[in-house]
Amino acid sequence: MKSHKNKLKKILKSLFPVSYIVPILLGAYLLHIKTNLLLLSLIFLIPGIYALSFAIVYKEIEYRGGTYRDSKAIIMSVTSFWLFFLLGLPALLIFFGFSNYYKSWWTLILTALIAFGPFIIVSLIDKKDKKTISQMNYWIQTPDFNVTKGENALTLKEAQDLISNYQWEKELFRKKRLEQIKKETCPPTIGLDYQGQIFSISSQVKNIFDLHIDTGKDRRDFKGLKPNELFELMEYYYNKEYEKIFKYIR
Repeated sequence: MKSHKNKLKKILKSLFPVSYIVPILLGAYLLHIKTNLLLLSLIFLIPGIYALSFAIVYKEIEYRGGTYRDSKAIIMSVTSFWLFFLLGLPALLIFFGFSNYYKSWWTLILTALIAFGPFIIVSLIDKKDKKTISQMNYWIQTPDFNVTKGENALTLKEAQDLISNYQWEKELFRKKRLEQIKKETCPPTIGLDYQGQIFSISSQVKNIFDLHIDTGKDRRDFKGLKPNELFELMEYYYNKEYEKIFKYIR
């Protein structure tokens, strides 16, 4: 079922150029033969409706060489809708007898703001998202499931120092002792938290680490990392270079 959905998604995505070109050519032809103005304005809405529907269903849309997902995709598809609506707006106003309003500068300014407003909103969101993480809260969990929250948020360097200086060997020995007396245990863990996003480091063997990453949208687990590999991924995380994390090859 999922494969069929993905196949349909690819087909619909490939038809995007057609959804833009055909209405424009058809609209130009209808304008030339002076057809019904309402029909002409509706023809110009097709690309915008197509883009908006695709974004709502698949939570994704390509725009200016990039791919927007989730709420950003819907916002950007609204921009496409309004841009094509503006092409048919003159015909629509003339049809309903409001042609004088179209000549007003206020009408033009308002329609431009409506059309480009979503693009401005997404641009501001992108700018905010690109800001690197300056500090992250942290907690430490020992093998007996005791959790201690850190008092201060950590910069990248401070987080790396905490991991380097933490007594992993001592905690692993403690874990072994607890297991010997049949106590339930967990790996010693240091977790970093940024607005609900998690970067959790644990260890089962000295100088070898397991890592769980949750960016809020994607998750990934890495097993058997060396310290330099762990720190490289941590640097990506602090810099919000999530794509590098999910494409990381050891």
